Amino acid sequence: CAPVVALTGSADEWDEGRTAVVLFSVGASACALTVLAQLLGLGGDTSTTELGGRLSYEALNPISLGHAAAYTLLAAIVSWRFVRTIFAKVILIVGIVLAAGTLILAGSRGPVAAFVFAMLLFSLTRPRRFFLVFSLLAMFAVAVVLPGDLTLATRLSSVGDESALERLTIQLDAFEQFLEMPWFGSAYEELRSGLYPHNLTLESAMALGIFGLALYFWINMRGFTHAWRSIRSGPVLVPLLFFESFLGAQLSGAIWGADVYWCTLSVLLVSRLRSAPIADDEERGGVEKSLALRP
Repeated sequence: CAPVVALTGSADEWDEGRTAVVLFSVGASACALTVLAQLLGLGGDTSTTELGGRLSYEALNPISLGHAAAYTLLAAIVSWRFVRTIFAKVILIVGIVLAAGTLILAGSRGPVAAFVFAMLLFSLTRPRRFFLVFSLLAMFAVAVVLPGDLTLATRLSSVGDESALERLTIQLDAFEQFLEMPWFGSAYEELRSGLYPHNLTLESAMALGIFGLALYFWINMRGFTHAWRSIRSGPVLVPLLFFESFLGAQLSGAIWGADVYWCTLSVLLVSRLRSAPIADDEERGGVEKSLALRP
């Protein structure tokens, strides 16, 4: 819920830097506490890391931890251009290391894929961003592959494991359920397993039928249009969070649980993030833009 809390901190007047720093601070603190608790054994019986080889607790599954780390990394990247002191930049670097470590130790493919997806879209907007993103992703890949025995590396190299096959079975059953009642949908759970399909698009079809699916596609097309326009010439934090949470919801999400996705989509649909008419900050040596949330 950290991205939602950070976004509400700028409800009256949009401040990209303040929102990114708030999100980074909350996320980095959470990553630090999570890793520290695991290293010191403070989690006790609540830690389930040894069972699956992935950083997790009874109340925090690896997927949730992975997405929290991904949001923190995105916030750190956005925050970099707003901090001025060496000390602040050092704090950002430490937070990036902690978040990247949490993302790797969580061992979840979905958050990694969603983070890479958001970064790749970010890199397509400007040449300078492309080289930055390529360098960051290359360093992350080295950190994953170099140790040789990380759970994440194993899971990325074996996409057809038991977990993936079980999820595929549920999704095929959910699609059959949609075909049985295509117009208005049937239920919010796949009836044979009693689970949600781990795919927001498929769940929308299964639960809401063709009419609900059409509405789902329409609002997402609007959301992607607004996000792409904003990330090219305006604020980038909300679009990045939207891109990450969108793909995350396709790989392991539910209508009821995709809070960051719905929050960022709502911001993009009902508001217009606009930069004040001043010179570009890259041309003026990093001068902050004055940002406002317009209805």
